[in-house]
Amino acid sequence: MRKLFLFLIISGLYSSISAQKLGYIRNDTAYISGYIYLQNDTRSAKTCIFRLNSGSPTLTYGPGQIQAYGCDKKDYYSFTVKSGNDSVARFLLALAQGDSPVYYLKDKSGKHFYILKKKELVELVKKKGEYKKQLAVYLDISPAIVSHVHYRFSKQGIKQTMKFMKSVEVEIISGKTNEKGETQQRVVIKKKPTKNAVPFPDVTFQVGLTWQKLPLNLGVNLPAEWNAVEAQSVTYSLAANMPILINRPLFYHQEINFNKFVTNYTQGANPPDYQLIQDYAVVSLPAMIGYAVCRKKLTFTISAGVQFDISLNKNNIGWLITGEGGNILTGNEVETAYLNYETFRPGITAGLGIRYKIDKQFAAVCEARYSRISELLPEYAGVESQLVIKAGVSYYLGNKLK
Repeated sequence: MRKLFLFLIISGLYSSISAQKLGYIRNDTAYISGYIYLQNDTRSAKTCIFRLNSGSPTLTYGPGQIQAYGCDKKDYYSFTVKSGNDSVARFLLALAQGDSPVYYLKDKSGKHFYILKKKELVELVKKKGEYKKQLAVYLDISPAIVSHVHYRFSKQGIKQTMKFMKSVEVEIISGKTNEKGETQQRVVIKKKPTKNAVPFPDVTFQVGLTWQKLPLNLGVNLPAEWNAVEAQSVTYSLAANMPILINRPLFYHQEINFNKFVTNYTQGANPPDYQLIQDYAVVSLPAMIGYAVCRKKLTFTISAGVQFDISLNKNNIGWLITGEGGNILTGNEVETAYLNYETFRPGITAGLGIRYKIDKQFAAVCEARYSRISELLPEYAGVESQLVIKAGVSYYLGNKLK
């Protein structure tokens, strides 16, 4: 019995705490943040229970005392609505906001949906799908769309109806002329382009680090650990992103990178302890197709394509030769043999990126990319691999982000 009593007390405390959500109230002059007590649809329409902080008293507001309140991704606005022959003040839940707001109210008489037209609330009529025609007129959309809307007269159904109607447009195509001389018309419904679906075009500057690995087969009796070049370079990158289709998530990414991979001899007690040397300045030109997934402030990108590497200097890789026959032996003759990376080599590349919108013009950018360049040293090397991690800033051109 004691355990049950203790369980009920803990459950009650937990329910009391979980029933509070961070939110706000809005009066004539400002928004005030605090805690809102969650209620069912009917009670939410009549009262807002608010507390400024954990030590503050609980306050109850009715419609008309405050203009709005919200929490848990829900916003309620104060309106006067008709109830029979009377008018009453109620908090209405916003189902759609912006230029075309739609509101919801549940009271003793049932569920009600309203559109705000010219600052006047108009109730939607359920009978025979009449609400769809009302929304079409309200949104100034062709009646041809109404027959394609099959959503229910409910909160979720009204949301989906609004979303559908706002996302399509009607194209009327003239057809054949009938016997009466009338031209028949065919109606085609198309998806509207989503505004700012992808925040491009932009110019991006980034700095990062590139790791290079190049397996070698020099065939001069070098120690096994010499048969690879592993180097790092600071990377400088300038890129541009352009949408392939207007306001669609596909984009073209063109970039120019600069790297300088340098390794030096490490001299030990004997000549075999000398290591490979590299002095390789290279410009990389990745050209990729990308796909972006946008959120409010974050954009995630994935891209892949080709990369062209252009060598800027000669004698860019070498090793120590001592002794007769070009073998590494103890002896007095010491010289360095050099090879040149191919001046122009193609490869493939792919990467993942993330962007955080700072304001309407700038975004912070971070990217990881992997590239493979083939035949950098024909007959002497395998496939060069590059892993780059970089970060920087993007500046948006043309239309600024909203």
